Amino acid sequence: MRKIIKLLEEFFPLLKNTTLPAIIFAIGILSFYAGEPFSEETLVTLNSFFYIISGLIFITLLWFNRSKPAFILLFCLLSYVIINGLKQTYGLAFPTTAAYQNLSLLAPLNFIVFYFLPEKKLIKSRNVYILLLVLMEFSLLEHLSRHGLSLNSAGEGLNKTHIWLYGIGLLALFISCSASGEILDTGLFFSIFSYGLGFAYSTSASGQIIFFCSGTLILGLSLGEHIYYTTFHDPETGLASRKSFMHHAKSFPLKYSLGIILIDDYDRLKKVFKRFGIRAIVKMISRQINEIETEAQIYRYEPDEFVLIFRGEDKNEAFERLEKIRRSIAAASFNMRGMNKPLKLTVSGAVSEKKRSDANAIEVLLRADKSLQKSYRFAQNITTKV
Repeated sequence: MRKIIKLLEEFFPLLKNTTLPAIIFAIGILSFYAGEPFSEETLVTLNSFFYIISGLIFITLLWFNRSKPAFILLFCLLSYVIINGLKQTYGLAFPTTAAYQNLSLLAPLNFIVFYFLPEKKLIKSRNVYILLLVLMEFSLLEHLSRHGLSLNSAGEGLNKTHIWLYGIGLLALFISCSASGEILDTGLFFSIFSYGLGFAYSTSASGQIIFFCSGTLILGLSLGEHIYYTTFHDPETGLASRKSFMHHAKSFPLKYSLGIILIDDYDRLKKVFKRFGIRAIVKMISRQINEIETEAQIYRYEPDEFVLIFRGEDKNEAFERLEKIRRSIAAASFNMRGMNKPLKLTVSGAVSEKKRSDANAIEVLLRADKSLQKSYRFAQNITTKV
């Protein structure tokens, strides 16, 4: 069963990440066409919901220090406020104003730039400069609009330039999120798509609020999924993380064996291949472990260490399975980008069986680790059991 799931995930990496954003996106479209126009009371409720959900998401972004979705949400909020201000000032003529045309031109450009920003902590000096640039951008927009100057030829609503920008941008975002397979990237694609529809249907009060609400809701739910996933999974390998091991340890069965796999010469490899190279090495080894061991639960416990849980097996059975992994990795040739010759890598392992006297999984882990460190003083590329 696990092999089938892995095969499906390999062919459909976006399937589980796309489902929820796509459903919300579809509900937004159906609500617009089926329920429009909304009553004044409904519009006020949705307007309040938009600001509340945006505020909660922004607080979450500050708490977890996430920059990329924060800038997208900030630009969306400012755009929403400006469009509503233009509606109050110019009424139904607002789509023909220079202010709306300028904002509509800047929106896809900003969304694309923010999407492709490298994800870093929000509280960083770099992001202060980006925030200042955004504020300067809106100041320039206000100055041009006050003098009736448009960055694009004035028209009514979105013209061909706007549509082409959104179309090219969404295509680039779709290719990017398809390649990465990340939960947050997929959510941001649907969120920005929804914001684009919010601009396109801003002449309709119902359309604007529905698509801005659905875009923000998609962003918030995708962010929650992303935070949960990165908390309990290792982002580099996709394996369960150390925190996940601690969480699962309470539900381990009465009988199990625990195996440790340690990458040999990890510190030396890190110095030679640097940050990106060592990431590639860890991914290759984790992929090899996954291909050989299809039953055990695998955790990336340390940067150079994997922990495997063999449910219902004694240490002799687990030893044979761990030894198979060790021999397979030692016999394999790993191709590194920029290297003419394949790279030879080895790992060392240790197995310990759960005893009645063990209070928890940590004691089993420590016993296996102690055995591994003891044998590691004399040799590498070996497997021990205790």
